[in-house]
Amino acid sequence: LTHLAHELKIPLNSIICFSSILLRKQQKQLAKDIAKPMEMKQMERILDNGRQLLRLINNTLEVARADSEQLTLTVESVQLRPLIKTVMEALEPSIERKNIELAMNCEQGPKQVMTDSLRLQQILTNLVSNAIRDTDRGNVTIASYIVTDPVAADSASTRWALVVCDAGRGISEEMQAKIFEPYFQAGKETLPESSGLGLTIVRKLVQLLQGEIKLESTLGQGSTFTIFLPKTLEQS
Repeated sequence: LTHLAHELKIPLNSIICFSSILLRKQQKQLAKDIAKPMEMKQMERILDNGRQLLRLINNTLEVARADSEQLTLTVESVQLRPLIKTVMEALEPSIERKNIELAMNCEQGPKQVMTDSLRLQQILTNLVSNAIRDTDRGNVTIASYIVTDPVAADSASTRWALVVCDAGRGISEEMQAKIFEPYFQAGKETLPESSGLGLTIVRKLVQLLQGEIKLESTLGQGSTFTIFLPKTLEQS
């Protein structure tokens, strides 16, 4: 399965790449026109479905690596705000057809942490992508703050929190107990683009980064995912 997933990514990346080029050319030519021709709408659907398939393949690979304990860490000093901005910029195209605003509130958070930059970015991308998919209007906010343990004297033991809050559909209490299980979906009719793997990967990566994740949600009123991580990740 892992080998097949790798092989599928090669032609899929080509489809996405060339479709993006064609769409950009057509957008420039028709920049002054208000109405979108049918060809552009179809090309946008090709891109959307291609990206969704690529996410599914990447998620499948991540789960396979985690289950076989092949996930590795590269601990380094990470500037938090630039990393969050990178994720926000990458996901901005997905809010173009929605009445959503991406916001960041990191004034109370650490400027830098010692952790794995790639894994932290994967966690944040999955959570924000889910928040955007589940929200039709309102804000999707990324926040951070420092959590200090009053018992610990060593500053290295200080934890920090990463929060992703949305104004979306919310998750029922019954579903919250199962939301991190592999391939679980909180209703295909409400989450048509969900593969059921994103939150499983998030939980595995959070555990890998020696942290914990908590969910607070009310049906119809949005969800808040809070991740607690060590400010300095211990290398084994």
